[in-house]
Amino acid sequence: MKSVTIKLELIGVYTSSTGTIRPTFVRTGRKRPYVAELKGCDERYGLLRKFLKPLADYTQANSKRSRGVFHYYHLFEGRTYEVSEHTSWYHSTKYFCWVKDGKLIEIPINEIYQWLEKHTSGRVYWWRQ
Repeated sequence: MKSVTIKLELIGVYTSSTGTIRPTFVRTGRKRPYVAELKGCDERYGLLRKFLKPLADYTQANSKRSRGVFHYYHLFEGRTYEVSEHTSWYHSTKYFCWVKDGKLIEIPINEIYQWLEKHTSGRVYWWRQ
């Protein structure tokens, strides 16, 4: 089974001495980046997801750990993923993808709905972007 490793930077997020991750700017409402495997539909959240645990890398981090902290995720062929990543201090992006022939392929939202209808039983709920 082929896999792809993706690297997401935790921009504006730092790790405290207790090991918990906290946003540097609390009032901006920033959330940490994540990768989740789609498992189906959920009435409350729209998508039923399993959030993947990352491998953290602090070797390039600055002294406040607000830049240079990276999370690595291994994505496997045959599974569908949702990725949320920071692109700058104030912007982030969210997309869906899967791995095909060792390459990461982004998927439009309408294909995700088709995939959900085909692979899950029950109603496909509206998803908030």
